[in-house]
Amino acid sequence: MAIRKLKLAALREWERLERRIAVPGELRQWRPLARRSLVLAGKLGLLAVLPFFVLVRGSVSGARSWS
Repeated sequence: MAIRKLKLAALREWERLERRIAVPGELRQWRPLARRSLVLAGKLGLLAVLPFFVLVRGSVSGARSWS
């Protein structure tokens, strides 16, 4: 009985995946979201790194030369 339910659930899932693949418009919906997510991650990364560069530049520009 449990195996029969498992097989039916697997077949339903397979049919759902086939329907999703058959509709071409639904597969492209993640692309704008992924692009916006990558842009946001890049901006946050830049904002996280900029203060480090400012601090390093400030500490190096006030230092005496080695020679």
